[in-house]
Amino acid sequence: MARVYWETLLKKLAWVHCVVLLLAMSSFSAGAAPNGRKLYKWVDEQGVIHYGDHIPPEYANQEQHVINSQGVETERVEAL
Repeated sequence: MARVYWETLLKKLAWVHCVVLLLAMSSFSAGAAPNGRKLYKWVDEQGVIHYGDHIPPEYANQEQHVINSQGVETERVEAL
């Protein structure tokens, strides 16, 4: 009888452990928590790609891209 109790308890603990592990992994794979900061991508006159938290004034009138922490474009601002 005690053996069945311990086996059941271990199975329940294993399930809880798996659920906690899956939740933790999914929250880490989603990237950093949104904090209101944007990462911009732009190309200079030599064709070099730059990344930064702001775009220099000399490039403000050309096409810009906003990317997330995983490097995926989330927004595009067309050239003026």
